[in-house]
Amino acid sequence: MARPHRMESLRRQRQFAGLVADGVRLDHAARDAKVDPWRALELVDSTEFLQLLCEVRPGMTSLRVLMEEAA
Repeated sequence: MARPHRMESLRRQRQFAGLVADGVRLDHAARDAKVDPWRALELVDSTEFLQLLCEVRPGMTSLRVLMEEAA
């Protein structure tokens, strides 16, 4: 399978971040968003991921807010 175009890749990353923000497990979110599992791990470990979370959840200022909402 060929790699997705840049816009498709960004769409998948945003979808992945949205699923994670909704409380979906990382492995299931990666599968549902069609993000490579290794890429998903790299993404979660990057500062880019916090920016994506802030885009899909406007008002979120940190991962702590997300964790408190999930509890």
